[in-house]
Amino acid sequence: MSEETMESKSELPEGGELSLIRSRMSKAEVQIDGLETKAKASHDLIQKVVMYSHGVDDKMNVLVEMLEEKGVLERGALESLLDTRRGLRTKEATELIEAGDVAWVTYKALIPGEPKPIGEVNLPVRVGAGAIVFDKELIGKNPHQTISYSDEFKDKGHPQWLGKKVDFTINIGQVKTKIGEQSGSATTH
Repeated sequence: MSEETMESKSELPEGGELSLIRSRMSKAEVQIDGLETKAKASHDLIQKVVMYSHGVDDKMNVLVEMLEEKGVLERGALESLLDTRRGLRTKEATELIEAGDVAWVTYKALIPGEPKPIGEVNLPVRVGAGAIVFDKELIGKNPHQTISYSDEFKDKGHPQWLGKKVDFTINIGQVKTKIGEQSGSATTH
């Protein structure tokens, strides 16, 4: 045996101390297993709530559309009421978009070498939050404006596109802001 091996063996706990360590490790493993089980159960519950909420949203949308068609509810009245309760208002087309606003956008991203563009339709984006690569490009623009710009792909979740030039076309839809926050009017940029 080498001196190094002998030294490390002499530092190892013996007898009762070793049994105590093994017992504590066993208890820790049981606790970890319990936490993993709880985490999985929580995850499953969250997924069920999300699925249920989508179902409720769909039913609510159908009900609202039906009431609007019958003339019982004025178009947009329920959304306006809900926005007011949430402390939100819809920005006018002449108001500039600012960090913190929520803009609904439809975008296409053309990546060289890809057969089809990637994109989303009517995606809510919190401007300036950094959750999507182009959210800061919306600052200073107007609702219902279309913008185009190019950038280098930086999302490490798609290594096959990393560093490639991406051409974005972004159609800005409605934009909501907190009530009481009034931006200045501006012309389209």
